[in-house]
Amino acid sequence: MPRVLMTIEVGLALVLVVGAGLLSTTLFHLRTVGLGFNAQNLLFAGLSMGKQPAEGAALMRIYADIATELSHQPGVERVAYAQIVR
Repeated sequence: MPRVLMTIEVGLALVLVVGAGLLSTTLFHLRTVGLGFNAQNLLFAGLSMGKQPAEGAALMRIYADIATELSHQPGVERVAYAQIVR
């Protein structure tokens, strides 16, 4: 019986070591893979419109006004928005 338990423990330890090696290799490759776009000279800014009384079309107009103002700044090529749903 103790021999069987020791064999199982060694087998599980081997599985864990192999899994850790695969995970570290995957994480290394994720760090070196290209993003699919040039990440230099990007600016990320967060907007919280939670307390804004505007809704619907009025809120979209506020976003459009912000985009227009930002796009007219020197050196700005494009303005884009993304929404994070929580």
